[in-house]
Amino acid sequence: MVLFVSDLDNTLIYSYKKEIGSRVLVEEKDGKNLSYMTEEASQMLSTLSDQVRFVPVTTRSMEQYGRIRFPEHIRTGKRMPEYALVSNGGILLHNGEIDRQWLAESMAVKKEAEEEMKRGMDILEHTRDRNLDVRLVDGLFVFTKVKNPEQVLGQMDTALDTKQVSLFSNGEKVYIFPKKMSKAWAVRKLKERLCPDLTAAAGDSLFDIGMLEEADLSFYPKELHGMIRKNKGRKDCETSRDSFLSNVVLQYLKDCF
Repeated sequence: MVLFVSDLDNTLIYSYKKEIGSRVLVEEKDGKNLSYMTEEASQMLSTLSDQVRFVPVTTRSMEQYGRIRFPEHIRTGKRMPEYALVSNGGILLHNGEIDRQWLAESMAVKKEAEEEMKRGMDILEHTRDRNLDVRLVDGLFVFTKVKNPEQVLGQMDTALDTKQVSLFSNGEKVYIFPKKMSKAWAVRKLKERLCPDLTAAAGDSLFDIGMLEEADLSFYPKELHGMIRKNKGRKDCETSRDSFLSNVVLQYLKDCF
């Protein structure tokens, strides 16, 4: 069995603000169209559904992930994959239901980092240039938006024990994760459960590096070149700025499997 673990935003799906040519709607909220797949990627994902086990791996919350509707499985007609990892891998969904054992393990990992996360939340609460309330997403990680993310991350990096927490930013978005809870950690556990013959992974950001390193076959943009540890047993495929990562990875999988 081939396992395909993939980030979503800017990897398989794209904001309505991005020009991607012919496209298929996959997310809407309150009557507003939010995210799309390229038509080509949508067709290939549907075609691959019997050959490849596709598992989304996303930092999106449960609520945010629940808005997405993937292309119909060509045989079953289902629009949601059997498995999905949300909240940066802290929650495993199986046929749309939370795996309680997985969640218990994630909450135990979060508990180890709880004090540092609370300290981080306090720093963020007192940040003047914050433009969103400080949130504990799905009870597992901290999220907010600030106007000066690099400055705020620098402050927290000095104040917090980074052996307990990981700090990330993406544009104005700022995150505090329990150190052990990552996409890499989640994919490693999922591989132990599903025992795939080969694991392919796709991602576009710093959040995805560990997950890409866990795979046998990794797809990522050239911007991540040099950030991913080399492994002789893994094949790395870099994409150029003028190509859509979703199209490249799915075409490769379609050609191979």
